Order: sequence, then structure tokens, then C-alpha cells
Amino acid sequence: FRLLKLNADNDKAACAILQVSALPTLFAIQKGGKIVTKLEGMPNEDSMKQFMMSLMMPSTTVDPKLQDMGEKLQNLAIMSGYTFAQREQIHDRTIRKLDALVKLRGNDLSLAEETASTINKVMNNIIKHPKEVKYQSLNLSNKAMAARIASFPPAISILKSVGFQSSRENSLTLSSVVSNLAPLTTAQKAIQKWIDQNRYEIQKAARARKDDALAKIKLKEIAEAEAEAARIASEAEDESDEEVDIDEHACTLRVRMEGTKKIHILEYRSHQTLAEVMEFMQDQNAPLAEAIVNGEPYQITCASKRLILKSNDDDSIQTKTLGELGLLPSSNLVIKVLVIQSDATDVEPTKSSISERMKAKKKGAGGSHTMQSIGVYSKDDNNKMELIDGGSDVLWEHDVSDDEEKVEDAESETAANDKGDEEGDEEN
Repeated sequence: FRLLKLNADNDKAACAILQVSALPTLFAIQKGGKIVTKLEGMPNEDSMKQFMMSLMMPSTTVDPKLQDMGEKLQNLAIMSGYTFAQREQIHDRTIRKLDALVKLRGNDLSLAEETASTINKVMNNIIKHPKEVKYQSLNLSNKAMAARIASFPPAISILKSVGFQSSRENSLTLSSVVSNLAPLTTAQKAIQKWIDQNRYEIQKAARARKDDALAKIKLKEIAEAEAEAARIASEAEDESDEEVDIDEHACTLRVRMEGTKKIHILEYRSHQTLAEVMEFMQDQNAPLAEAIVNGEPYQITCASKRLILKSNDDDSIQTKTLGELGLLPSSNLVIKVLVIQSDATDVEPTKSSISERMKAKKKGAGGSHTMQSIGVYSKDDNNKMELIDGGSDVLWEHDVSDDEEKVEDAESETAANDKGDEEGDEEN
């Protein structure tokens, strides 16, 4: 080890860093600037032995206070190797190059800060590991180095001002083993000071750049959405322009028997006849087949076409085609089996019986209540036998009576009259 003596009056900067509060004060410093222990005041034999043991066999635990003192003392020793004028020259040159870098990055301080931070990191690695050769060479072909340093001459100039030189293509290397870290420390402090002074503007530029990127993404999404909508509309238009192949001879029939809900959907051609439809329906409906076998007539009705065909009237069912009957392209058919009456006069109502029933109906409707009194409002209040307003412009004819016996008597009288008419006909 070496013994170094400092004059507290002449080296006040070193004493301030080491926090000297008593004289004499001893410091045990290892190679590399690490302070191991400290002894203040006049030493005695025991304290001196302990101090020397700490120097020869240092503890594995590190005192943070002594470590901080060692780092500050090392920086002081580094800076003392450069004069004040030299340090100011490196500082001013670094600031000028950073300002020129901002212009090259399109006056975007956030982009310039990325380059400055990369240079700062390179210098910091060398200062912390001055003997490590891997930190003293930069490969400018590296993706990050090419994007942030190699493309900008001011960044290259800052590195060359602290000792870097071009060794080969796309590479920078320190000229020799680092023995004086003063230029690197001075340039690093200048870069950090520049970043701190422009912190607000850097963050503002970063936010603006982020907003622009989001706006571009939004515009791109809108443009893609519009293009997709235009493509879909164009495809839909092309599909609508395509000619639809319509079969003019196709005929779709929905057939059911009267009184049933089951519908048979049948596909035929215009040249086929209703006889073929009836053949199918006979297979599906046993009562219909039995009626046709027994010779009973049947009727086919198509309300939408205003068409009524009876099997005993003409031969349209057998001879005319679906096209001739006008059932194309689709129709709804209802089939009804007709009941044969032995005497047509038996079923034909006479005028006298109809008039008598109407008279009986009027006679039985003579109640004492009005529409209004029973809670049913008529078109004309207090008048019986008027039309009831059922809502939605619907009027209903309604009889109001409180005497059910009158209605029953009227029906009995009508029935008796009908029976007397029948007996008279038989005698005749």
C-alpha cells in the first residue's frame, strides 16, 4: 500500500467530499478508489491495529456512506486531469452538436433525446467499466446504433470529441486504453444537463408524436372501412345486375281439403292438368278418394284467381292445363266434396219462411233495455236494433232483449209454421 498525505487547507474540495471533521483523519483506500475504512482523531495502538486489519482484510459488507465518498473522490480525481478551459470547451461543443441534432431530427426534441440518451448510455458504460474493452467499441451496423447514431453526423462528432475514432467501416473505437475519463465525464454531464433543461419540451414533442401516430392509425382504419364498404356495395350491385333465371313454365300449388289445415305444396309444369293434382290428393286423402269412386261431385276453388271449377259442370279439370286456367306461377287451391240432394225443392228456402223468421226475430227483440243502459254504446243512443261501434271503424248489428221467453216463443212459432207448410205440401 501507499501512504498519501493531504493538506486540509490546500485541498478543501477533497476534504469536503471526505467529510473531514477532525485532524488527523485516516482513510484506507483500495485500488480502484474504494474506501474501506475511516479513522478520525489521534490513533492509539489498538485503533491503529484495527485500522490496518481492515485494510489488509477488508469486510465483505460495504458501507454506503464510504462508497459514496469513494465515487465522488474518484470523479474529483478524473476532473482534475483536465483544466477548466478544456472542460468548458467540451461542454459547449457537446451542447452545440445536440442543438444541431434537433434540426436534423425535424425539430422533434423527443427524437433528438433518443439519440442523446443512447450516447449518454455509451459513455456511462465506459466510465463505470474503464478496463472493459467491449464497451470501448461501437458497431454502427447494429440496428439501434444505425437508427439513432450512425445516420446523424452531430452524434458521431460528439463521440469523436471524447476520443472515439473510425477504426473500420461502420465502427467507432476509443483510440487507446482509457486512462483519463475527464472528457467522457464532461460530455456526459453536458448531455444530462441538456436533457434536464429541455425535459418539458421533450415530453410535449413525445405526446404530439404519439397523437399523430394514433391519428394516422385512425385514418387508416377509416379508409380501410370505407374501402370495405365500397367493395361490399359493388358486389351487391353486381349481384343485383345479374339476370335471374326465371322458369316461366313452373307452377307451385298449395292444396288443402276444406275443413282441414294441412297444406300440400306441389310443383308442376304449365302443361299439366288438375286431374293430375286430384290423383295425388286421392292418394293423400281417403275420404276424397272414396267420394270420387262413388261418383260424388267435387269443387276446386282458387280465391286469388276467382276460379271455381266443379267436376259435374264441365271437363275443365280433365282437359285444360294449369297454364290455360291461369294458375301460374303459384296458386292456393281448396277442394270440397259436394253433397247431392234428392229434391232441390227440399233445400231451397221459400220467401214466406224467410219473412216469417225475420218477423219472429223482430218480435223477440223487444226488450226494455237500451244499448247505453247495459253498457254497450251504439251509434245512436237509446235506440234498439242499431249498429254497435266496435272500434277501428267496425260496426256490428246486435239485438238487445231482456225477455228470453219471447225469443223462445218466436222460435217455437216459426218451427210450427214450417211443420204446417211441410204437411200441406205432402197432402197436395
